[in-house]
Amino acid sequence: MTINNLEIIKSFLKWEDPNDFYFVQILRRKKDNPDKKGNSSVIRSYYISSMESLEKLFPEMILLAKFYNARIYFNPNRRNYEKLAFQMLKTVTDCIINKDFKNVKRSYDAVCGAYSNERETKKWIVDIDGVNLQQEELIHAKITESGGVVYIKMPTVNGIHFITSTFNTYNFAKEMGDLKEHVLFDALEMPEIKKNNPSLLYYSDEPYK
Repeated sequence: MTINNLEIIKSFLKWEDPNDFYFVQILRRKKDNPDKKGNSSVIRSYYISSMESLEKLFPEMILLAKFYNARIYFNPNRRNYEKLAFQMLKTVTDCIINKDFKNVKRSYDAVCGAYSNERETKKWIVDIDGVNLQQEELIHAKITESGGVVYIKMPTVNGIHFITSTFNTYNFAKEMGDLKEHVLFDALEMPEIKKNNPSLLYYSDEPYK
């Protein structure tokens, strides 16, 4: 199985400020590598400032992902070099005050993972496992009815990710609870809403050659 969402996200990505970038990481996960210690480890991080940069680096990302049996993830919320620089200063200072010198080198990626810079609305991920087309359409409708916009649909290993705007989670949970009585949703788990998480950009379980 190979999942490549590059073409899907091209219509979604946009850079409005010279300091905007998207945070992309190659992660080696225990679920794909049972002998691995810990849940995941970072193979490499990328800071993508343009579509041209992403397209140029993507073959390298795929090569590393295949070699390490890893996955490529991107966070749909833009980051900003200027804004992160100030947060980076605080984070490094805290590390030094606490004599946590080993984590100084990890600080930039940690800050990139934690702080977005969306000026209009933050992007959420609605994570849905094991759905069929009818279920997708109903969930999509409930997101819209709850005040959300679904920007793109991303295939994942076990289902799909809807990349959305923010919406009324209370109303969505209530509507989804009502749908549980529907025969189409008899065995469906409640979709998980992730408010600052990465989505799958690429994965292949084909052996490295």
